[in-house]
Amino acid sequence: MVEMNVNTARALQKRKGKYGKSIVALLPVAIVLVLAFFYDLSKSSTVATGLCIVALFCLLIALWARRISARDIVLAWPFAALVLFYAYFILGSIFAPNSHSVTASWIAMFGVGLAICVYCTTLPLRHVKKIILIVGIFRAVNAVYKFAVLFVPQIGRTIVKTFYHGSFGNNDRGTSQSGLADHKSTNAIFLTAGFFASFAYAMRRDKSNKFFVVPLLFLFAIVLTTKRAHLAFVVAIALLCYVICGSRRGMSRLTKGIIVGVILIVALLLLSEVIPQLSSVFNRFSKLADDDTFGNRSYMYDINTALFLKNPVFGAGYGAFQDQFFTTVKGARYAAAGTTSFKGHNVFLQVLAEQGIVGAVLLFGSLFYLLYINLKHLRKASALLMQSRIGSETPKRIRKKLTDCSYVLTFITSEILFFLLYCITGNPLYDFEVYLPFLISIGAYYAARRELKAIASVLGETAEVRITPFGKRVVWEGVTLRG
Repeated sequence: MVEMNVNTARALQKRKGKYGKSIVALLPVAIVLVLAFFYDLSKSSTVATGLCIVALFCLLIALWARRISARDIVLAWPFAALVLFYAYFILGSIFAPNSHSVTASWIAMFGVGLAICVYCTTLPLRHVKKIILIVGIFRAVNAVYKFAVLFVPQIGRTIVKTFYHGSFGNNDRGTSQSGLADHKSTNAIFLTAGFFASFAYAMRRDKSNKFFVVPLLFLFAIVLTTKRAHLAFVVAIALLCYVICGSRRGMSRLTKGIIVGVILIVALLLLSEVIPQLSSVFNRFSKLADDDTFGNRSYMYDINTALFLKNPVFGAGYGAFQDQFFTTVKGARYAAAGTTSFKGHNVFLQVLAEQGIVGAVLLFGSLFYLLYINLKHLRKASALLMQSRIGSETPKRIRKKLTDCSYVLTFITSEILFFLLYCITGNPLYDFEVYLPFLISIGAYYAARRELKAIASVLGETAEVRITPFGKRVVWEGVTLRG
């Protein structure tokens, strides 16, 4: 009996130590996520600056407590190219004639995001899973608030009066469209991150299909924002990930996905008769052919094109578009309304204009390559997971790790795809709420890749080696591990 009590005490002590290490490891990321959550609600920029300092301080403590040295930090391509873009951006801002306080703010906030990204590369996969869960929980608050304001509008008015700093000129703040953000676009961005986190979790094969209710609720909340681009991007990305994770049964899963999509559209059409916000969404889609969103923004694209042609290699420097925009008639109207910062609503063109070909190659070259290798690893993890479930000889711990890898890689793929797609119509590179989960997902990729490589080495002990004209291929149950 005494021996049992001693063993129990040791187990409890070990568990407490494990929880303590998890808290230390996750605290820096959690603080920055809190900062992103309250970024638009903060009445003073001092709060945001203070949270950044606290987050960096906790990050240093976590690195020291976990005994992480410089050799443990991953700076491999394509992440190294992203760091080079950041350094190039800073140099361009120093030597460019455009001087803005916004420049220093972006450099500081993006630098915090990069620091968290670097830190995430050192985390084990179990901590990365918890980070994605934290992201989903924060965004779930946005969804719950959105539904609450839909039925009790007074809640939104109270929140705006209490928390908003009032520097934004949007009339829909605090409504069911804008939610806990200064604009409905930002709110839709919040909800997409929650959708991706819950969707990736629902795609785990060891979970009940009932969990798919959560991403469907997030999708419904996105619909209520009336943002067509966000809704279209989310549905397309979810369908792509659903097909990829289906491996050999891709067409079957595609058919099921289309059927579910049709059912959802019919259900939303029926609900639009009861909820006015839904009918406005369908009205916006029905008027898509007559919409001139890109035409209304053509003058922004013309400004960026002209700036690019003046200095195509190195760009005109950060803030060049904003300076030029405020000299136009429409820009003067925005300035008269109190707008102090404006972006080009197309990151591809704005980076070309302000950072030139050099900056565009560093940024988008790294992102597209990261998307390619992440899709490759996601397909491999999904194929290995499917084969491990067919073969009963595969250890349970291997199947669990493969499930976790597939879960994390699905979230990463979704975030990268959304960031790149939103670069066409929005300003994700300059919005802290967008690029923070995106940078976290880049760091998470290296943790997933490290885990998948360890799994492949274990499975490689029972794998078959095939000689091909291109070299050796290590194949396990029909899935290529190496080569």
